[in-house]
Amino acid sequence: MAYTVGPAVSTGARRAGETAQKGFRAYVQFFVNLWTGVFRFIFWLMGFIWGVIVFIPRKIAGLFKSSKKAAGE
Repeated sequence: MAYTVGPAVSTGARRAGETAQKGFRAYVQFFVNLWTGVFRFIFWLMGFIWGVIVFIPRKIAGLFKSSKKAAGE
């Protein structure tokens, strides 16, 4: 009887260990993908804000340049 229980317990423990490893890997993959997405979004948002900051002064300067040309002519 003892010889038949040992392999079953060993197989169950091995399967439990494999399942735990798969679960841990899935958790790590989820965690890495989540934070990768968060940082990509942050960098995209910073680039968008920087583009707006750069665009507005150029637009304002363009308005003054066109009015100076119109006043000079």
